[in-house]
Order: sequence, then structure tokens, then C-alpha cells
Amino acid sequence: MVVIVHENHSNPTVAISGSVKAGRCFDPQGKSGVAALTAEMLGRGTKTRTALQLARDAESVGAEVDTSSDVEYAGFSAKSLTRDFPLILDLLADELRNASFPADQFEKARGEMLSQLAESKESPRSQAARMFYNAIFPPGHPYHRLTVDDAQKSLQGIVRDDLITFYAKYYRPDTTIMVIAGDVDSKQAVELVRKYFGDWKAEGPKPVVNIPTIEPPRQGARIVIPMMDKTEVDVYFGYPMGMKRSDPDYYAMRIANQILGGAGALVSVLGEDIREKSGYVYDVYSTFEAGLGAGAWYAALGSSPANVDKAIDLLRSDVAKFAKFGATKEQFQRAREFLIGVFPIALETNAGIARTLLSAEFYGLGMDYIRNYAKIYRAVTLDQVNAAAKKYLKPESATLVIAGPYEEKQ
Repeated sequence: MVVIVHENHSNPTVAISGSVKAGRCFDPQGKSGVAALTAEMLGRGTKTRTALQLARDAESVGAEVDTSSDVEYAGFSAKSLTRDFPLILDLLADELRNASFPADQFEKARGEMLSQLAESKESPRSQAARMFYNAIFPPGHPYHRLTVDDAQKSLQGIVRDDLITFYAKYYRPDTTIMVIAGDVDSKQAVELVRKYFGDWKAEGPKPVVNIPTIEPPRQGARIVIPMMDKTEVDVYFGYPMGMKRSDPDYYAMRIANQILGGAGALVSVLGEDIREKSGYVYDVYSTFEAGLGAGAWYAALGSSPANVDKAIDLLRSDVAKFAKFGATKEQFQRAREFLIGVFPIALETNAGIARTLLSAEFYGLGMDYIRNYAKIYRAVTLDQVNAAAKKYLKPESATLVIAGPYEEKQ
């Protein structure tokens, strides 16, 4: 178990952020949803506390304890006053080590997830996003998403014993990282962690996250999801980009994407062209995902039915032009300084510091990542940014998903 402590005595609070390699990539075959349900159930009862007792113990002192599930990991977090630090460690240890998966809470949690899936069918944006990941990553890939109907069938096939087996196999100290930030003494904090987690034992082979890289296709697909009772059309446009967080091109590509569409609708190429000048969309942005595995690059926009085709044509054109001609010196400098300037905002709270240090440890960025952040970005050149744009932006490979009041043109 990796424990990182960052002392910050500016106020009497403490925050914890952590991860364990128990993410959705480890879902058993044919049982998508086991990892997410397991994480959801951690706070719903342990061998010593009911769900109500867990909630009351935290709320009685104004503390928060949460768990979550991602593709690559399960996450946990907590925050409290410094005096209640032992309590939130106790609660986290109880949930991570002693979850009991009460049958009634299992049925309730599964029912809530099924309801959320049903509700998502009414959202054009949710439908577009789900179908996008369904299309660009093959079945069985950790980043592939099932259709709503298939996800509901999978959830309905999960039984309580699936969660108990998953929990025993994947919740373990040898893949756990815990970051503590706040008004604590480092040595005392480590001793308290040892008190609550010291005898936690790992059994069986250590899980390894293995996410195959999917290369961009030569040509993308076009998918239309008619939702004629809605008022807005949502669009996803993108492809599997082939970049992991450890890729040396990551920082140049982050600046490139910031210029193209990452800064939001008002100060990006896409925002200025498609929203401000043309007025075709309500919002537009681009982003990319690079973790332990290589994720997707995509642009997303929301438009009226009358303007969506024009918006899509302009989106394709803008991405192609940016890939070919790149950024100007002024665009490059503005985007780079923006990324450097917003970073300290993420470190204004103990929770923000803890999340950033957790990410640095999880992705192997080094414990000097916070100190070196500005230096890393200032070392990136305009030529590197434009080379990254040319290498990784592939509009011809993009799958286009359109959801909303839209009919395919004959």
C-alpha cells in the first residue's frame, strides 16, 4: 500500500484521495457493472456498521466519505476536520476491508443503476456518448460501452455473490494508493494508517491493468439516433487516438487541443468559428482521454436541428485545417499560459492537492510533478504542438454520432 502525506497547516482540515485497481476493466466477462456495483455497495453496510450507521458516523462530525468506480480503478475519498481524521480513516478501512453487501441494499443499488440507465435513454447527449464509445472500441475492450438495453440485461444478470467474489479478489493493499493532505503530522498520519490498514493482506495474483491500444480506423462510421420529441441535437465526432498518459507527446497534444477546442466555446478555434462567428451551436468543445490505456479524442456540440448539418461540416473543416496548418504563435502562447495559470487553482484545497498527487502517483509522473508542472509546459515548443496536431488529429478517422430530432438525409 502506497501512502503519501502532504502537510498543509493553513486550516484545521484534512482530505484523503485514493485508488485501488478494482475498476471496470476487471468486470467479469458478460457481467458489465460488477465493478461499479461493488464500489457503490462499499458504503451500504459492513460487518460492523449498517448503511445508516456509516452515514451517521460521518455526518455527525460534518465529514464526508465517498467511493466511486472508473474504468482503470475504483476511487475513494474523505474529508473532515483534523480532529476527526482517525474517524474517517476508520470508516474508509471498514468499507475497503469489511464490506458485507447486505442483500436488501444490493437490490436497491442495482435498481437505482437500472433506473439511471432508463433515464439516460431520454438524453440525446447521453445516448450520443454511449453509442460513440460503443462504436469506436470493440466489444470486450475496457473502453467499449454497451447499449442501454445490453447494459440493463447485464445488470439484471448480476447476483450478490458476483460482488463478494470481485471484492475479495480486487480490493487489496498491494494496488492501493492513499494520499492524505492537510493539517496532519506526516509520521502520525502514517502511524494511523498502519493502525487501520497494517494487517490488511493481499491474496492471489496481483491484478494488472491491461488495456489494448486501438488505432484510428482509416474511415469512421456515421450513426444517427432519432429522438424526435427532443429540441436539441447532440453530436460526438472522434476516434480512438492511441495516446497513453505516459506518451511523451501528451503535453504538446494537450496544448494543441486547448487551442482547438479545450478552452470552451469563447476562446478556442471551434468556439470562435462554430459558435461565435456562425451561431450554429449552443456549445462546442474538444477533449482527449489518455490514461493507463490509450483513449479517445472527440469533439462534442449541441445544436438546433436547422443548423446541425452546417455545424458538422464546419467542425470537420476546422479540425482538418488545424491538423494541416497548426496554431499561430499567439494561440500557442495563450493556451500554454492558460494551462500553467489554471493549475494552482486545482491546488487551493486539500482535496485538490490530494487528487493531484494521487494522479501523479497512479500514472507514474513523479512526486515532483506539482513543482515541475509549469517547467514541463514551458519546455514545449510551438513546433512540437503543431507536430502533435498533425500526428494525432485525424478527422477522416472520426466516427460521427448524431442524437436528437434529426432524420438522415436521403
